[in-house]
Amino acid sequence: AQSLTATDAPVILYDPARGTKEFFLLEYRTSTSPWGAGYEDNLPSNGLGIWHIVHDANNNEFQLAS
Repeated sequence: AQSLTATDAPVILYDPARGTKEFFLLEYRTSTSPWGAGYEDNLPSNGLGIWHIVHDANNNEFQLAS
């Protein structure tokens, strides 16, 4: 994200060997953001949200076991 204009913008990470149907979305989450007021008021603290997304051949999201 260092090359982005907004240093807190979401980042997508993927492995070219696995393709773009599996990726991670990293996003800084804070209750004090001036954008989206009220959306995350109940967060206990600031931090990094990480989502692991996997789609099948029909672009349906797989449900992964945690």
